[in-house]
Amino acid sequence: MLLDHVSSETIRAAQIVTGTTMAAFLLSPRLFPRHARQVRLGIATLYFAAVASFIILQLL
Repeated sequence: MLLDHVSSETIRAAQIVTGTTMAAFLLSPRLFPRHARQVRLGIATLYFAAVASFIILQLL
């Protein structure tokens, strides 16, 4: 499999990033009611960039 050699610390860090991203995504309408769509788009963009960099770093 692609990520069989990933350490447990790295997996835990990815879980923390995912949980934080989900919390920010769900709370953005309450924190930024007028700009929730833009904030969510920014959060999703940063999350996908983090996932891509995680995969690339694991392949090196």
